[in-house]
Amino acid sequence: MERLTQINQINMVKFFKQRVDEWLLFKKKIVSSTAVSLEDLDTAMDYKEIKKILDNASSIGNFDSVSIGYDNNLFILNTDEEIPKDYVATKRDWYTMALQAGETTVTLPYQDAFVDKKVLSVVAPLKHKKTDMTAVVSADLNLNTIQQEILNINERLQGFAFLITQDGSLIVSPKGFDAAPCEECQPAIETIMKNKDKIELQTYIYKDQKYIIFYEPLKNSDWIFAMTLNENQIFAELNQSFFHNMILTIVFTVFGIISFYFFIFLTKKTTSYKRLLDWFAHSPTQAVAIVDVHYRILFLNYLFQDLIPLTRGKIFDVSFDFNQKAQD
Repeated sequence: MERLTQINQINMVKFFKQRVDEWLLFKKKIVSSTAVSLEDLDTAMDYKEIKKILDNASSIGNFDSVSIGYDNNLFILNTDEEIPKDYVATKRDWYTMALQAGETTVTLPYQDAFVDKKVLSVVAPLKHKKTDMTAVVSADLNLNTIQQEILNINERLQGFAFLITQDGSLIVSPKGFDAAPCEECQPAIETIMKNKDKIELQTYIYKDQKYIIFYEPLKNSDWIFAMTLNENQIFAELNQSFFHNMILTIVFTVFGIISFYFFIFLTKKTTSYKRLLDWFAHSPTQAVAIVDVHYRILFLNYLFQDLIPLTRGKIFDVSFDFNQKAQD
């Protein structure tokens, strides 16, 4: 039972990890396609077209915002939000991380200049074909979908699930959409950081409770999906389930035995009746009487009834007389 529980947990992690991977791959494809679409457009003459392409990418990919920054510090945002005068795109984390990666990638969490919180972005570097300028397309991820998935999973767990980066930064908390710190996540994250290269299940202690943790890195980002189970609660539930299953097994076994012997009894009865009918069918005897074990007459065929002209009420007297003679 313990091994089965662990296998179920691993399968759940792999399933959700695959879903997040597919989600991120879709986002990366949108940003990559957007970057390709902007390679030929002139920043002055095609400004409105650039803004429209960025806005379409935001709608299709459900991004919070999509922008492009050029190496001459020109910055174009899909929304009409006012850009701070001191905003320098080439010095922003998303810009430098894209150039370091050299390909479409998902950034580490960084402090956003427009909203007072840390965000993650899908970024794609590009070379402008006409001017040879370097530029980066950046799309801020909306993590609400993944957050809701995490909350749905946690409703079914004797533990919790969460997402972190390779350096241990918490991306999606089991606490939900609020900004409350996740104290129970810290020992789990520390366990992952110490055993990142190990694929087997790990355990740790938190508030005198033993937890089992399984985690796996995602393919399309620098993220790790992790899931923990409270061992005490899980095995208490398993023991209760095992006891319940044992009771059901006993009940069904007894019912099966009774049904078997009842079937045997009916089969014997049916067989004896069949033999009797076969005997009637093939016997040269024409006058037939059937009596029970107490010699009571149960049946007289038409010949006997002709030989013994009795009313139905007198059959019982004949039965008694037949019984006495049989005993004599």
